Amino acid sequence: MALYIPEFGAKYIVRAAILSIGCFLIMAYIFVYNDWADFSLDDTVAGQRKNTFVYRGIAPRQMLLLAAALALSGAAIISLVSIALLPIALAMIALGIAYSLPVAGLKGKAIPIYASALHFVGILLVFLFGAMAFGPLDARAWQVGSYFGLVIMAGHLVQEVQDFSGDQSARVTTTAVRFGKRRMFALSFGLFSVSFAVLYLLADAGAIPSLARYALIFYPVYAWWALRAWKDGLQEGRVRRLRNQYRVLFAVMILAIAIAALVQKPN
Repeated sequence: MALYIPEFGAKYIVRAAILSIGCFLIMAYIFVYNDWADFSLDDTVAGQRKNTFVYRGIAPRQMLLLAAALALSGAAIISLVSIALLPIALAMIALGIAYSLPVAGLKGKAIPIYASALHFVGILLVFLFGAMAFGPLDARAWQVGSYFGLVIMAGHLVQEVQDFSGDQSARVTTTAVRFGKRRMFALSFGLFSVSFAVLYLLADAGAIPSLARYALIFYPVYAWWALRAWKDGLQEGRVRRLRNQYRVLFAVMILAIAIAALVQKPN
């Protein structure tokens, strides 16, 4: 949204706040629905039962109702910004169902490649929310949104590498289980590497603040972390540590870009 807010005016700030709340609720729905759908799988994986909502005294029916309430309230709040955003909100809800639907052969999480594609599309839609809330879609929205989709897709592959043992024991055919965790980690490394190049090109073309070009200096940091995880055998704890590290790195990069975009706005 920082790229598309026209100016620091009260009406734009309120609109951004309302949209942020709506997006947050829909993202919360996706996580809650996924937890509900994966309950039976988590219950079969050693060490996971204590992490389930049932263990904490929440019934599956209550969890499903919470997911539905979050989805509906999020869509309703987003429609307050613009009714034109409602189809995108509903598409995001549908993507959440497609990824987690606990039906054999239809569960997106268990369909190699498809699961990562759902992440790409989902994050692209989130970015398009911010663009459409303040004006018509343009090529820049699709380009920058695709960058974020690329980053999230790469991150999802790393998550699958982290969860490899549990998914394999639960017979969930993720992309990592199907093709091997080392191959998928190498693919995620390639996608992250491409994302740094894409970010530079977007900044060079003026699609985002020129400050983003300097994000390339962080690439060796990410590459070093990834290489260490690879040398350590991609153990679950080591991969989890890598995810925490690059999350902080990308958060700092994106926050800097957002601030740079905002300071250029008229008061």
